[in-house]
Amino acid sequence: MSLNILQLETCLISASPYTGPSSDSPIEVAILAAFNAIHAGQYADVLVVPYIAENLLNFSDLDDEWTEDPFTFFRQKVEDFLLDDSSSLRQLLILLTGIAYFNIFLQNNWTGPSTNPPNIYSKLSKQDSIEALSLEGEEFYKHVVCPQYLQAANVILVDMVEDLTELKSRYIWTGRCSLYHQQCLLGPVDKLRRVAETSYQKSVFAFPIPATPEDVQKLSAEEKKSLREQQLLSARVELEYGLLYSHYKSSFRALEHFKQAMRATGLRVQLSGALGKRTKYQTFDTSQLVVLARSNTELDPLPEGGEEIPETVENLDPSHVALEKIQYVKDMPDAHNNMATIDQAIMLALCLFVKNENPRHGLIAEEMWAYIERVLKNPNNWLIHSMALLLKSRIEVRKSKTVDRACMQIEVLVNQFDSDLEREYSPAVRMMFLHSLSFPPKFKLSKELGKHWLTIGSVDSALLIFNQLEMWEEIINCYVARNDKEKAKTLIREQLAVKESPELLCILGDLTKELEHYERAWTVSRGRCPRAKRSLGIACMAKLDFEAAIAHFEVAVKINPQYASIWFRMGCCALGINDLTRGQRCFSRVVQLYPEDSEAWNNLAAVYIKQGKKKEAFKALKESLKNKNDNWKVWENFVLVAIDTCEFSEAIKAMEEMMAIKEENPVDIEALTILIQYAIEDIKSGQEYLGNFIHAKLKNLLDKIQQKVSEDPKLWDIFARYWRASGDLEKAVEYRTRQIRAVQKVGWEDTLPMFKEVVSVSTSVVSDSIAYNNKSQLYSIKLLLTNCVKKSENSFEGTEEHNQLKANLQELTETYNQIA
Repeated sequence: MSLNILQLETCLISASPYTGPSSDSPIEVAILAAFNAIHAGQYADVLVVPYIAENLLNFSDLDDEWTEDPFTFFRQKVEDFLLDDSSSLRQLLILLTGIAYFNIFLQNNWTGPSTNPPNIYSKLSKQDSIEALSLEGEEFYKHVVCPQYLQAANVILVDMVEDLTELKSRYIWTGRCSLYHQQCLLGPVDKLRRVAETSYQKSVFAFPIPATPEDVQKLSAEEKKSLREQQLLSARVELEYGLLYSHYKSSFRALEHFKQAMRATGLRVQLSGALGKRTKYQTFDTSQLVVLARSNTELDPLPEGGEEIPETVENLDPSHVALEKIQYVKDMPDAHNNMATIDQAIMLALCLFVKNENPRHGLIAEEMWAYIERVLKNPNNWLIHSMALLLKSRIEVRKSKTVDRACMQIEVLVNQFDSDLEREYSPAVRMMFLHSLSFPPKFKLSKELGKHWLTIGSVDSALLIFNQLEMWEEIINCYVARNDKEKAKTLIREQLAVKESPELLCILGDLTKELEHYERAWTVSRGRCPRAKRSLGIACMAKLDFEAAIAHFEVAVKINPQYASIWFRMGCCALGINDLTRGQRCFSRVVQLYPEDSEAWNNLAAVYIKQGKKKEAFKALKESLKNKNDNWKVWENFVLVAIDTCEFSEAIKAMEEMMAIKEENPVDIEALTILIQYAIEDIKSGQEYLGNFIHAKLKNLLDKIQQKVSEDPKLWDIFARYWRASGDLEKAVEYRTRQIRAVQKVGWEDTLPMFKEVVSVSTSVVSDSIAYNNKSQLYSIKLLLTNCVKKSENSFEGTEEHNQLKANLQELTETYNQIA
């Protein structure tokens, strides 16, 4: 029997063993040998499988005089191999070769232990590979190990993916390769993002979540196994797709895929509260945040026991009274029982979503801690345990009592890459869930550790790390922290004397604020350094030279359009010169890159308003508030635009939200006046366009305003006009009475403008009271106006206004006498 190609593909994705049929044909033997080597974590062994070495990796044909890129030659070899026979077996063999190159690269940069593999082609230097892997002006980090292996993987998994037409899983490897390539670059790249997004989109389509039968127990053991494998595969694809969006800070898109991954595995998660003790000396129980989670066990059993490696650093500070684990009063199985390993990865992804949403909010840190603690109770995989400890450290590094422990824990995670104790964990075990987590490469983890040391004042420790990594910008920050800018400048100039590089010139420009360094960086890079143009644009923007800034920014985004901050700045410059078309283009690009950027949505709405595009402005403001709803100014704009676009229900809801967050003057009188006027006209027209539902919500809003504001005559005027139009004259008179009392402020009887306002209001009070025609109400208003007339006699008797006030009183008195 021949190999089951699809089963082999799924086993490669899920890192599970192949148990299907096989034959003894040479190519199938080679495929099985390559697969088994990958599954065992012996990736280099794939490259010496005779069939692969002879047909794909024989570089002896590469002539010494041949000057073309050897990877072009490699691609030609692979294409020739397919040209002879493009069967699914040959395509799978090529895919296995690409995965082997890719995993060697990942092992030496992400998971360890190091193998220091030889160059694929000895005459190609590491610097050649770094230049080839640099894209759109963003440099490939120079201390990445064995970049040639990523180049080889790119040839097969990215460049030739459309040639592997018989393989269903080909696009997921393209997405993976593009994402890890991106993580080795110093800035975001548009091409890699588009390739990765498209590839994962196709992968989700290729591996949809299977429907679960109503009665799972009726399935045979083989059917259960097959269904579970499909569920786990779909979950991995959805989870990886979500992590891609999380990497690019698209939190809500990421959450959609995390939820799909939960649906695929059947994971149930709930945030809850439980009584427990959090500190050593706590004598009473308090409510604690806890995550209740349960995996689906209908199709397969849970893994046994957890792993204790990597090492967890204990807090040795005697003044630290917090317990390592919260002691709960009541035993809750869902708070501590083991979970499926993939579900633990999903939990950590959900923790990332919480972090991305509100990174500085205290309650958010508590919520993250609850997710992490749930995973740390039963870590089932080496890398999942490492990721949980890393997330825990990122929370603890913000607290003074745990910052030292957090730094030491990250140091342990860095050192475990090649420590003797960790080597008992094979590369296969380390790699098993790498793609299901957002674990950083070793150089980025070391950089993170250095930044934390610098934050707590351990400058020497930070400097040691950054010197090893040759991260010049961070090295300069260390010297600046020491108040030794001159030393920093000297160091950069010494490095420039050795070799002039655009990066160092830009850093020198940042230090000295001299623009000629950016100009020189642009020249040295031969017009390929977008950072130089970005810096020049920012400098021009600071001088309010918006046109010059736009010219620089346009060049920068043409080279690399992935910098949302530059699009945002260019949009602001465009508004500064009233270039609305450009402003719309720039802010639209920002929200395409980062849909959760509330400020960009708000600015885009401002552009739309100036262009008279009210409906588009309404949608933009709604997106802005969806992402950040604590700015009352945005709510105020939203109310006016909602009214203009006849979205009255949204306007009412927005006014309620604005009252909840705005302490001074919580009610927008102008907006409420316009809203009430619409409602009055609707009532008068008799068409009832707004409907009972809107009027009910509006009345509820007025009740809430009444509770919030008590002495604003303009408000009571609005209330009275609405209730009179609604036919409720009793309430209309009630609010007119409040209005006339509110306008009688201290000194009104001696101040003409204030007296005029009292007279004006008295006319409305009399009109509504006569219309209501209630004896007791008329008498009350009669006494009120009589008092007004007497108090104002000394200053205004004989004036037109005072005569009007007496006429109003006379009219009211006549009406009262008729009833009496």
